[in-house]
Amino acid sequence: MNNLEKVWDDFKNGQLDAAVQGSIKLINEKSASKEETPLLNILMIKSMSELCNGNSAVSFEVLYEILELYPECELAKSHFLSLLSADHSPFSSVKNTWVKDQHKGRLIFGLGTGRSGSSTLTKIFMSQPGTYASHEHRPVLRWENGEDMVDWHVSRMSALLKKYDQVVDVSHWWLPYVEYIVKKNPDARFVIIKRDRMETVNSFLKVKGGGGKGSINHWVIHDGSYFKKNIWDDCYPKLEANDLEESITSYYDYYYERSETLEIKYPQNVKIINLDQLNSKKGIKKMLVFCGQVKAAAKETFRENVGGVQDGMVLKMNPFR
Repeated sequence: MNNLEKVWDDFKNGQLDAAVQGSIKLINEKSASKEETPLLNILMIKSMSELCNGNSAVSFEVLYEILELYPECELAKSHFLSLLSADHSPFSSVKNTWVKDQHKGRLIFGLGTGRSGSSTLTKIFMSQPGTYASHEHRPVLRWENGEDMVDWHVSRMSALLKKYDQVVDVSHWWLPYVEYIVKKNPDARFVIIKRDRMETVNSFLKVKGGGGKGSINHWVIHDGSYFKKNIWDDCYPKLEANDLEESITSYYDYYYERSETLEIKYPQNVKIINLDQLNSKKGIKKMLVFCGQVKAAAKETFRENVGGVQDGMVLKMNPFR
């Protein structure tokens, strides 16, 4: 019996912890793909078991992990929406702890190239009462032909409006879908954070490897022999460039040219805000008022994810906690 067969045997015999550990070991060693192991099956069982035991918060966390590992899993996406949309939940025995609110809330989308203050923007929204905010909520969204995933995310965010007055997600990948979302949600708001051009380019260069062999370049099509392939490659546009710095610079120019066009076309929905404005309470309040939070008050300023990427990984709220 080989190691993969042993993992499946543990799973079939109910030894789930051993099966999980064995699956992760095989995946890390690249002896098997995650699809070849029973890991997805185990996580789905765990999520459903927690939900049936009334542990919605844990079920949410497990489902979120599945969406991160298996973004195309339709069953996980369906159950995630069912968990948020209690009225449509197949688990009728689970007590609904959600408070129904007939108030029509608003969907808010935070944008920016990345390395532009998106973590700071998320933290500002998270500090507001009656607001659910997340940063790059999984599953990730590809830059092109992602309308099906946009529909799923909008459904997810709309379900959360049962409990919150505003629901926010901050991700660079919303830009190609602004018009698509506005046509379906005319009241949606889009805040586009803009940081200084060279500061943005230099920050990207630092976290993407500097441009040498083995660096990450999301913005050009490549075979992986010089630049390293990355799971986020599909989340960025593909441009013509000779090196990493030129790729990032072209991306920056492209991103904000398109943003300016959208701001002119949809002034009630789209607003570009300089990152420096988020360094003052007055600037934060002005941004929040644009988003419809008329009585908003900025009690403090934030500065997140300086020089790294770690903050963005934890900027999500569990609505059941």
